Amino acid sequence: TLSILAIGALGLLALSLAYTPEEIADGGPLASLRLAPCPGCVLCGMSRAFCAASHLRLDEAFRFNPLVAVIYPLVWGLAIGGPLLAWSRRERS
Repeated sequence: TLSILAIGALGLLALSLAYTPEEIADGGPLASLRLAPCPGCVLCGMSRAFCAASHLRLDEAFRFNPLVAVIYPLVWGLAIGGPLLAWSRRERS
């Protein structure tokens, strides 16, 4: 549930720190999966935007995908808030 989502958010943030937007654009981390090319959607560029934001290249992140201004803080909130909420619920029990 919330804990699983928080773990996923932490993993996503860790990956965005591990790779640069240039590595993502080259297909580095996903090249071995041989996935079909992305057809493009509203999330187009979000992987590069997350990587740029994690490397504090915020103007570049916004150019990759403006939704990063909303989604990136939400993922951080989930990554931090999820465990805190779970901890506070345990304290009440």
